[in-house]
This record gives sequence, structure tokens and C-alpha cells, in this order.
Amino acid sequence: MKYIVNAFWKHEKPINAEEAIDYMMIVRDTFDNEEHVLETIWYQIDEYTHGSVAIYKSEDSYHAFLEKNTFQRDFAAKEGGVTMIEEYKGPAYAVQTQLPQDRTA
Repeated sequence: MKYIVNAFWKHEKPINAEEAIDYMMIVRDTFDNEEHVLETIWYQIDEYTHGSVAIYKSEDSYHAFLEKNTFQRDFAAKEGGVTMIEEYKGPAYAVQTQLPQDRTA
């Protein structure tokens, strides 16, 4: 079952989308997260706040990737001034793209 992590982040400086994309590519390539992560989405809430949605293959994948993710979050806080405000996580129980066309199917 997929495992979802939704977090909200505060930036010391205004968000720069191009820099964020470059950083996401570094994280992806450095931590080889494809083994555990299906998708990561960062979205802008306001000039100094962004949200993130990470979709893991399973809760086990989340826990297996947690040490690397914690390292990355600590680095982002120290070097980039980006700190987590809040986090919610849990197993996905309904995924629209995986629903049958007919509920009786």
C-alpha cells in the first residue's frame, strides 16, 4: 500500500522555483530515491511557504528512506534556511487512478 507524506515548509528567503527544481534534481540523483519514492511534488503556498507531497511505495519504503530524508532535511535547514512547519503521513486507502470504472467491478 502506498504511503503518503505531506509537509509544509517555511523559507527564510523568497522561494526561487528554478533553484528548487535544481535542488530536487540533486536530491533525486544523490539519494537514489527511486528505490523507495514513487513521486515527490513541491508546490508554492505563498512567497515564503511551500508544501510537499511524497508518495512512497509502501510504509516500509518510507522507513527505509527515512535516514537519507532526515539528512536532506537537516541540510536544507542549515544551508538553505528551509524548515518544516508541519507534517502529516499515513497509508493511502483510495487512489483515484486505481479505482475501477464501475464500483461493482
